[in-house]
Amino acid sequence: MRQGIQDDFPDSMLQEYGCYFFCLLEWSERITDEPVMDREIIPIFDYCLSKGWIEEDCFIINPVAILNHCIGRNVFRSVCKSGEMPKEGICVVYIKRPGHGHFVLEEDGERWDSMNPNRPAAALYSVDSYRLFS
Repeated sequence: MRQGIQDDFPDSMLQEYGCYFFCLLEWSERITDEPVMDREIIPIFDYCLSKGWIEEDCFIINPVAILNHCIGRNVFRSVCKSGEMPKEGICVVYIKRPGHGHFVLEEDGERWDSMNPNRPAAALYSVDSYRLFS
């Protein structure tokens, strides 16, 4: 999935608030080595909404269920919030700047951002916490 997909995504709610959801989709691509096509994103969102895993405003209730659904098997059992980055591997990172939070995906020091990572505001964010899946 391309970085910056959220910036011009046709669904206004996902465009505004879908960063955690897009991170989970990108992670599923890395696990399965199969791309999630743009046309598949809304049906996946609607399915997750129907299951109660996400709210209409993109608030993620059950990220483990969403990630397992997207990869097609039950690999993960839990997610926890941590103040420390894992020594290796991949995790969802919650970054903040005053008045705004955003999720990005990080793997072995490389960051993937559903919004344009070169936007001026990106430099204002600092790491708040990590979401570790097991």
